[in-house]
Amino acid sequence: MTHLASVLVLLLKIHTIKSCAGVSLKTQELYATVFATRYLDIFTDYISLYNTVMKLIFLGSSFSIVWYIRHHKIVRRSSIKTKTPLPLFSCAALFAFGSSYA
Repeated sequence: MTHLASVLVLLLKIHTIKSCAGVSLKTQELYATVFATRYLDIFTDYISLYNTVMKLIFLGSSFSIVWYIRHHKIVRRSSIKTKTPLPLFSCAALFAFGSSYA
């Protein structure tokens, strides 16, 4: 629950201050990639309502942070422009798919 609270505080900070200074876009994209690949079982296995809701909240919050940093017209100005290494995401996704059902 503390992780959820920290994510919500981060979203609130970005929304109220309209700045993402100090927040790494690459790190947030990696979090979103990890959550998206870890929570693939949402479509195949039902464990409980709490589990499903928490997974959806983590996915939504992770992708909304990335959206804020990449696409929000005011917040985007405060981010540092660097290229995102696509091979890194590809390798992370492949590793996650390969190890999720081992």
